[in-house]
Amino acid sequence: MIVAITLEIAKNPKEPGLLLERAEVYRAHGDLATARRDIQAALDIKPDFHPARVRLALVARDEGQLEESLRLLGLVVEAQPNQPFARSVRSDVLRRLNRHAEAVADLDAILANPDVNPIPQLYLDKARSQLAMPSPETNAVIAGIDKGLGRLGPVPSMLMLALELEEQSGRLDDALRRMDALIKDAPRKEFWLDRRGDILLRAGRKGDALKTFGEAISRIDALPERQRLTVATTELRASIEAKLAPLKPTGKTSTP
Repeated sequence: MIVAITLEIAKNPKEPGLLLERAEVYRAHGDLATARRDIQAALDIKPDFHPARVRLALVARDEGQLEESLRLLGLVVEAQPNQPFARSVRSDVLRRLNRHAEAVADLDAILANPDVNPIPQLYLDKARSQLAMPSPETNAVIAGIDKGLGRLGPVPSMLMLALELEEQSGRLDDALRRMDALIKDAPRKEFWLDRRGDILLRAGRKGDALKTFGEAISRIDALPERQRLTVATTELRASIEAKLAPLKPTGKTSTP
């Protein structure tokens, strides 16, 4: 790729976009010094070339020069407030500097932009920044994830984070409803049934937990042999059996 781009640069030496393209290849391979030289050459040709400033900010970030990266991104965002890539990179740099409230503000600006088709990572980054702030409001974080799920559909990574937060905050009924949605769409349900049983136990619903663990065992036993006898599946079955043992009726009767 570098050779091909270099040949194009030889034909068009004043084209900053080609220098930027080669710089990104160098950056991806960890050659940050060469990437920086190419980006600076692009800026020498076109000083107001904002994509080059963003790429230079990425190089500075990768070098650990976070303040330099933040300064460069600030110039771009000031000139182009609706530029989502610059804001996204800046939010990452701000998180690395533990300036999470500012990172959330950048992510909110991207998500509010009607011209942006959001990706799950934006919602996940926002949630993690909110959780890293002093005294995070878990309910607000979950609400933000749910808003993203409403736009993007059932993204597993987002569902999992919301589920973990509901469990941690004691919203077990909400966690069970979310778990039921996960189980419904899961091609292999035994793992999720095991986790559902754990939540039911935490909620004190031992009878429902017994039923759920039993269903998980039945589904494992119904798997084809090549799937049923894998290490992961046999370990899962043994773990569920250990949870089932104290829940099963002993069959003993009291003496009259």
